[in-house]
Amino acid sequence: MVAVQEFAQAWHRLVFDNEIAEAWRQMEGDFRRVVAQTALGAARARGEAVDLVVEDLAVAEPQRPDVDEFFAVAGRMLEEACVAPPELVWPGRTVRFEAPALEVVRLYLLSDLAMGPGGARYLPDGQSARALTLITSFHGPGVLRIAGVGRLMAPGWPPTVWWEPPAEV
Repeated sequence: MVAVQEFAQAWHRLVFDNEIAEAWRQMEGDFRRVVAQTALGAARARGEAVDLVVEDLAVAEPQRPDVDEFFAVAGRMLEEACVAPPELVWPGRTVRFEAPALEVVRLYLLSDLAMGPGGARYLPDGQSARALTLITSFHGPGVLRIAGVGRLMAPGWPPTVWWEPPAEV
């Protein structure tokens, strides 16, 4: 399996194992910012100033006294975004380059894949399968980060989409 796929699968497992602090460290800074902005969106809607709080939370290891409460909310958001737990998905054989430093990993629903005689899962010709799309980014030799789940969001309020995944095939 490709290292990018292994990284994406490991991150996905962290989310569902409720290891949010470690999953948070492995996320791209802008993605952390978007998740923090979304989690605090209700406060913004009430007119509260949240920009400084978002910046405090968007670092790899937030030091705020309310970080555990925030991680609980962020963890639920990430789990809902990922939809399927790790035991129900498996990566395809390839990754897709979307930009010089961005790759897309698809984790396909096992129930949509056929099983070969040796027990290996595969996508039959002409068939389609639902998949979780994880976007990874490179930050130097051997350093990967998760840059998005399903789509790449731009930081700012409200968060906006930079990139949408193409239709599944």
